[in-house]
Amino acid sequence: MGASPSSFRVEQTTLQQYSYSTLLEKDESKSESFRLFRVTSLRYEAVLSRTDQHPKCLSVFRMDDEKAAREKFRYLQKNLSPFYKSSVKCFNAGTLQEIITTMEQHPEWSLAQIAKELDLRECLSHERIAASDDQGKGPHPLHVACKGGKMDFLQSLTKMNAKDFVKDKLGNTPLHYAAENYPEMMISMVQKAQYLGMQMSDIVNSRNVDEQTALDVACHFSQENGVRVLLEAGADVNHVEGYTKPIHTALKSNGTRCAALILEFHPEQINEKDLKYGAYPIHWAKTKETVELLLKSGADIECTNDDGETALHVMARRRRLGCVIALLSSNANVNPRSNSGSTPLHIAAKADDCDIVRALIIFGADVNAMDNDHYTAKHIATKEQQPRWKDVVEALNFVGASQCDKQKSGCNLPCAKAFHGEIRIGDASNKMSSSLLSMPGYEDLIRAAAVAAALGNKPGKDSVDGAAKRKITKSIFKEKHGRDSVLTMDGGGIRGLVLIQLLLAIEEVTGQPIVRLFDWIGGTSTGGILALALVHGKSARYCQGLYFMMKDHVFTGPRPYNSEPLERFLREEFGETTTMTAVTHPKVLVTAVLADRRPASLYFFRNFDMPEDKPETSAKSPFPSPPAPSAQYAWRAARGTGAAPTFFRAMGRFLDGGLMANNPTLDVLTEIHNYYKVHEPTNVKSPGSSKVGLVVSLGTGVPPTKHVMNIDVFKPESIWDASNIIMGARALGALLVDQASATNGPVVERAKVWCEMIDVPYYRFSSDMSADVGLDESDDKILVKMLWETRVYVLQHFKEFKELAERLTG
Repeated sequence: MGASPSSFRVEQTTLQQYSYSTLLEKDESKSESFRLFRVTSLRYEAVLSRTDQHPKCLSVFRMDDEKAAREKFRYLQKNLSPFYKSSVKCFNAGTLQEIITTMEQHPEWSLAQIAKELDLRECLSHERIAASDDQGKGPHPLHVACKGGKMDFLQSLTKMNAKDFVKDKLGNTPLHYAAENYPEMMISMVQKAQYLGMQMSDIVNSRNVDEQTALDVACHFSQENGVRVLLEAGADVNHVEGYTKPIHTALKSNGTRCAALILEFHPEQINEKDLKYGAYPIHWAKTKETVELLLKSGADIECTNDDGETALHVMARRRRLGCVIALLSSNANVNPRSNSGSTPLHIAAKADDCDIVRALIIFGADVNAMDNDHYTAKHIATKEQQPRWKDVVEALNFVGASQCDKQKSGCNLPCAKAFHGEIRIGDASNKMSSSLLSMPGYEDLIRAAAVAAALGNKPGKDSVDGAAKRKITKSIFKEKHGRDSVLTMDGGGIRGLVLIQLLLAIEEVTGQPIVRLFDWIGGTSTGGILALALVHGKSARYCQGLYFMMKDHVFTGPRPYNSEPLERFLREEFGETTTMTAVTHPKVLVTAVLADRRPASLYFFRNFDMPEDKPETSAKSPFPSPPAPSAQYAWRAARGTGAAPTFFRAMGRFLDGGLMANNPTLDVLTEIHNYYKVHEPTNVKSPGSSKVGLVVSLGTGVPPTKHVMNIDVFKPESIWDASNIIMGARALGALLVDQASATNGPVVERAKVWCEMIDVPYYRFSSDMSADVGLDESDDKILVKMLWETRVYVLQHFKEFKELAERLTG
């Protein structure tokens, strides 16, 4: 796609049209604002407006390429701003068009020449325009060459001295101009100057009338090659331009690589504060990748600016969901308070960002926290009444937000009244009311989420060694009842986040970590990975952050995805040489499929031995046996159970356990029964079965039921039958896949009845979903909504969770 001439025509419009657009860059002052918006994924628009609440504004250009739009914006920001900041005439579409057209037709003209040509005499008083008036004196040839990127001219220079780096009336040296768009010219100039023995520190740190050095300019235009050569030449990273240092300028311009280079040369810059907000570099981050870079470089995730705000506060205000997820996934405190007592949830509610409100909720935000004025997030959203305020209030109401306390806040808005509402998620109808909040223990559960989040965000995590050193050999349930408690978790790819949300709910209602509640933990695919993580000392909250970080690195490129990023994550988390038997409690059962035979065989990775692990037993098989548990690496077990066909390559002879046991409850119970038959053979009457006292099965969500038009596949009698056959074949194929990997329906009923037959309590939790989320979904908005729906499900089934808690701990 290209830009038509009309795309660069200045047009009058209104600011209201950009209410839902994403702000990419801006140049604001007290009386005017020049901003670049992403209107749609294929439309970028620069808008000039007055900041005196004037409804009219000017659309300066419209482009379909983000990089080109940013370059055009920065060029105009630099050259157009002296005009509109010095004359109200420039807010006329015709006048502004004339200025831009003249600039493009006469790139060699100074700003003063343009002002004189267009009879904009009042503009001549502006400092930059006045400084550009050379009164007939021509610019230095090297300045002209660097402005136009004329590398051949630079190469033709046989000599170079300090006079070649003379400043023009704007204070710019050739390095300033080369730093904008031509880093190769800057590299060549610096190399020549160094070769001639010139004093580089004076040259590279020369400032123009705007107090900018060449490094500032390179950072502003995200020229990472230029930044590197300037840093190598001794550029000063501690000087201040306006109120920022180069590290802040780089981050402000979304120059992640430029910031990385500054930190590579000067690691101490990670703790530099700007002079206006008292903000650290992490407050200036604009993308998830930048947040991750800064945290890896040693940024303090809880550092605060002059208003007492952490980076999480700032990202919520700026509506940067990716940054919010990155911070929360890295253990940021979800409930920090600013000087005004506001939490990030208050800020997100005021910013009218429902997605960030949901994200904070699923990471444990206190939905009833009050600021210094005794206002909750629900009150702020109701008071502000932004375009999506009803969505924000709904997101809060259905996870337990209370009505305003009139005595404390003096609130007379609808948020002070009792709430009654209903929302449909998938095939389920969910009701919420203020009376439900008054149920015994209900508010305790809501508060427990915030408490658990606070405990979970402490730095560090349990190590495998720490887990191995635990002296605990049985669950609380077994200590009190003498029978085993069993937890099983389904497969489902990234929907393992649903499992984590359910695990967090169990921890909240019991006040205990999962490993203290269960003697056996089994899982398939993503459930198997989580089972291993829990047994090896990872907390459920830590796993939540890990999954959000992992998906962006694992689900990239075409399917099947490259297995290396996944394997690297697993090795980092479980250790290169940690064996399955490094931790023996709880006992773990992780399913996989041995696909080197036909029919294929269901296999369990375990942290205990069984007779089939003995060499004399395995020697009888025509197929080579897998290594014994003591010789199996935990990370390889996690990789083996997650080797989903078409998503990842097979792990040797192992494929995803979901091919045979996507809901592994009955298979795990069978294996437990076999274990006790071997280890307690004297219990002839009922070996194994009497040892199980409680079963909990967790699913990865129940998608909504869809209507299928046609499942018939037949021999066509006419060409008109072809489309019906194709539709039928697709539907039949989907049916076969669904049934082969089923986790709900009959497989749940069979497990429930099996437990009833042996008089064992059985609990099944799997939240309803408003949409079928893919196993490899990586969109934060979709995943956040899915987990918010899971949180709604937990509160709707509070009685069952409370009953389970009483059984597990009572």
